Amino acid sequence: MIRFLILLSALLIRFQIHAHSVTKVLYDFKQNDKSITVEVDLPWTLKYELETFDTSLKTEKTRENFNRILKNYIAEHLELTDVFGNPIVLVSVEKDHTPKEHLHGEAYVFGFENKKIQKIKNNMFCLTVPKQKNVNKLFIKVKPSCLFTTCNAPVAELLNSKDYSMWIVIILITIVVTGLILNKKISS
Repeated sequence: MIRFLILLSALLIRFQIHAHSVTKVLYDFKQNDKSITVEVDLPWTLKYELETFDTSLKTEKTRENFNRILKNYIAEHLELTDVFGNPIVLVSVEKDHTPKEHLHGEAYVFGFENKKIQKIKNNMFCLTVPKQKNVNKLFIKVKPSCLFTTCNAPVAELLNSKDYSMWIVIILITIVVTGLILNKKISS
């Protein structure tokens, strides 16, 4: 019985450690009539990332300096681009005070201008975590989508309706041409 409890405890600890990986951060992108918001639970390693980004945080440890560096860091490492290739401006960075079940860092809400997103560049935490994986969940279109970015591939591009239309036309042409070829072979 003791062996069973030790094994069970070891398994639970293993799954708990795996579940709290700081190398994977989830970003929820939402759009309303006024702005684009990004809700994120930033891991406890945020302080190290910001100190690497701007070493003044090591000596000047005020809340104002932290907030300034955090906003500059986000503006540089989480870049949104609209359909015309123009940057979408970061307008706010706020702590999320909504009660959460279980956090492993600090929850934040980033506010961006309200434009149609075409491209996301997210290389947050790549200064200190080379194997960082950012999960960008988009709740912007009718169908939610998920885009992954890493330190080696920090840019993800959204497909727009024109891209889908092009693929549908290509598939339809392929089907028609294949049908004509098969019809000629069968009739001869």
